[in-house]
Amino acid sequence: PDGRRFGYQVTFFRNALQPPGPPGGDSAWRSRSLWMAHAALTDAQGRVHRAHERFSRGEPGLAGATAQPFAVWLENWRLSGRGAGGAHAFPWRLSLPTADFSLQLSLRADAEPVLQGERGWSRKSARPGNASYYYSFPRLQSSGELALAGQRYRVAGLSWFDREWST
Repeated sequence: PDGRRFGYQVTFFRNALQPPGPPGGDSAWRSRSLWMAHAALTDAQGRVHRAHERFSRGEPGLAGATAQPFAVWLENWRLSGRGAGGAHAFPWRLSLPTADFSLQLSLRADAEPVLQGERGWSRKSARPGNASYYYSFPRLQSSGELALAGQRYRVAGLSWFDREWST
């Protein structure tokens, strides 16, 4: 409300693993996914930039994603939707507590997703198979609370969301 400007970025990455043996195996810790998440916050007025990252296996529930209801998480960093509708079940809720800052946002889409490339198929080279599925929500109405350096700020603005997956 006072015009102070902040920027943030959150990225979740999932890498598929193929451990030997049957899926699940004999241990609750056996995982077919390795997760990484990166979060950054910039306070333009305070000239402060903070960044954090995390890594985890998917099992036993430490990180993961679900389509119904929509959710992606790594430990207590979480982006989730409400109810049925998968990734388009707005509003979304972002919860991002770190050692230096925390961000709690509600996100709503102004428009349908934008399909990147050829109707969502984004070629990476002329070689067959080097491509990904890719879409964006370039204007998400965002509002909530930011905590930084012992201060709490009500925030509102726009966010951009990309989702990309491939082999």
